[in-house]
Amino acid sequence: MDAFVPASRDELYSWLTRFNEVVDSLDSTRLGSIFAKQVRVQFAEVPILEGLDAAQAYFRTLWSSLESMEHEIDAYDMAGDRIYMPCHITWRLQGDDEHEEITVRALSILRISTEGPESGLVYDARFYLDAAPLMSGLNRVAADKSRHHDTEVMDGLDASISSPDRLPAILPMMATPNTLTLSSATFAKLSPHPYLLANLEPSDASIPSARTNGRQPREARSPYVNTSSLSHAHGSAVVRTGDTTVICGIRAETLLTNQIPNYRVQADSSSSSSSTDELRDYDLLVPNIELATGCAPNFLPGVPPTALAQTLSTRVYSLLHSSKLLDASDLRITHTSEDLPPRLADEDEPGVDGEPSQGEVKAYWVLYIDVLFISLDGNPLDAAWASIVAALRDTKLPKAFWDPDREMILCDREASPLSVRGLPIACTAAVFTAKERQQQKKGSGQFWILVDPDRLEESLCNESVTVVVDRSQGQTQIMGLSKSGGTNVGPEVLRRFTAIAEERWEEFRKALA
Repeated sequence: MDAFVPASRDELYSWLTRFNEVVDSLDSTRLGSIFAKQVRVQFAEVPILEGLDAAQAYFRTLWSSLESMEHEIDAYDMAGDRIYMPCHITWRLQGDDEHEEITVRALSILRISTEGPESGLVYDARFYLDAAPLMSGLNRVAADKSRHHDTEVMDGLDASISSPDRLPAILPMMATPNTLTLSSATFAKLSPHPYLLANLEPSDASIPSARTNGRQPREARSPYVNTSSLSHAHGSAVVRTGDTTVICGIRAETLLTNQIPNYRVQADSSSSSSSTDELRDYDLLVPNIELATGCAPNFLPGVPPTALAQTLSTRVYSLLHSSKLLDASDLRITHTSEDLPPRLADEDEPGVDGEPSQGEVKAYWVLYIDVLFISLDGNPLDAAWASIVAALRDTKLPKAFWDPDREMILCDREASPLSVRGLPIACTAAVFTAKERQQQKKGSGQFWILVDPDRLEESLCNESVTVVVDRSQGQTQIMGLSKSGGTNVGPEVLRRFTAIAEERWEEFRKALA
């Protein structure tokens, strides 16, 4: 197959397959089919190889230490003339009596000519990998040969190991103590999916599975809550989980019933269904979520509300009603003569049979719930919902009454806490799959549940699940359940995740205490 410039993802995969086939052949004479005549090849601290002839001579010597080499593509992408290929490389060594397979992760960055007679050929190649396992294998082979007194072979191996210009292919100066490999931060940016997979599925079985942020898969960030943070709000709270920080402020305003177009007198205003209808029909709860400029790199000034902000507002609005956190009876402002201050009360206005009258609803309190993200590092729903719950528990409403003479609502300085029912807490997890490797070979569909995902993990996961639980009454009540994308999360996984949500509820309960 002649060299070509890939124009689609399928063509890019074919181009990389051809490139790896040439390298894995260990035949330096075939390098002319993938490298341009003036190619520059760099292996970290190894001096840059200038030109095709230098590359062929170098690889001809280096590959003499290998019995075979095999590349397995983990992921691939192309931007402009740059091709990125995270992969696994497996070596077998010449003269290895144990026939050990040495596998390491690597990253290749290749720049190809896009026009002219060398179109499709690599004119700049850079390879990054950890050479320590291969170095250890070569040392072991050398030691075995030494024990068998094979001086000739030992001298050949010693020469290949000690000389910088006789190293195996695509190894960045493995024989020197100051090996320069790709840093973790750079690897995470260039190839985030294989980077996270490498942490969750370490090659060493003695190393526990962990995420790139250092947490275990089911470990969440510790929550910190501070209430009464805003002096001019009726209730407020700041919630921080890791690098996600959100502040919620609640302002209450009165709304007269004669200003509600669809207002209707409730026949039985004490029923729970009636309360739910009032909250939703009269829009007594008005949430608004704003992602502040600079809270994350992709939130810029002067742009309209993002889709994420609108989605969060919708989900929070739904949770406020489905969780039954508030009752409309606590937001009603009724009128009876007993409600008036002594100076306004009419002594000639008794109730039926001398008992206090039930009262007429004259107005409602409308709660404007504003949530502002100061910084965002993933899992915005859990943090926003926790800040709303904390702010509602901190809210105090003035004592309000109807003045029939002025036909308006008046308020006393006296304020009483808003009655909040239960403590529903949201727990979200993202589902990470090894999909990049499954494209190359069929696997078992392995996946990991990442509780309280950060921004990097969210970008790599196509499936998420959120469970809202309340254990304030001693038993676990599932107040809400939502799932998006993917097919990995089934009933059994949800049952296990509910147990994790219960632990998360306990963490927030302690933080709110």
